[in-house]
Amino acid sequence: MSEMYCFQRAQETDVARVMELIEARIRWMDDYGIEQWNKNGYLNAYPEAYYREELEKQRLYVLRGETTKRVYGALVLRESDENWDDGESAYYVNNLVADPQEKGAGLYMLSFCDVLARAKKKSYLRLDCDKTNEKLNRYYALQGFEAVGECTDGPYTGVRRQKDLTKGCNCCHGE
Repeated sequence: MSEMYCFQRAQETDVARVMELIEARIRWMDDYGIEQWNKNGYLNAYPEAYYREELEKQRLYVLRGETTKRVYGALVLRESDENWDDGESAYYVNNLVADPQEKGAGLYMLSFCDVLARAKKKSYLRLDCDKTNEKLNRYYALQGFEAVGECTDGPYTGVRRQKDLTKGCNCCHGE
């Protein structure tokens, strides 16, 4: 990370940058031979209008540099998700994207979501990721997200992952 960040709800002017980040990540996937957003029609499923709607619902968040004000990442944070129909108290992380050049930005966003979910007394922090992306699945497992099933959406098959927040946090050893 090259500077200090703040994580906040997105503003209208941030949507264009979010789309730039998604396009940059798709090019990065092409460069590294990762078949995910670049192969499953991500921009058709999640066009700019989708992000504008999430902005209006106050569910689009960005990771912004404190000094540069540049947006380095974004995600949609919801209190429900159609892939998880169990009524649990949870926050659901969707559409997480980080600038490929800004190492650690994704982890920073996940950490903020963890803190926010605990503050709101949520039992779980949940997300899903492409079943075939072994590296990303390992990454989420290392962050405490346990695999608990699968979900499908068109050509996409994802691993549903959750972090149990009722067990305490790593920072205070569950106390």
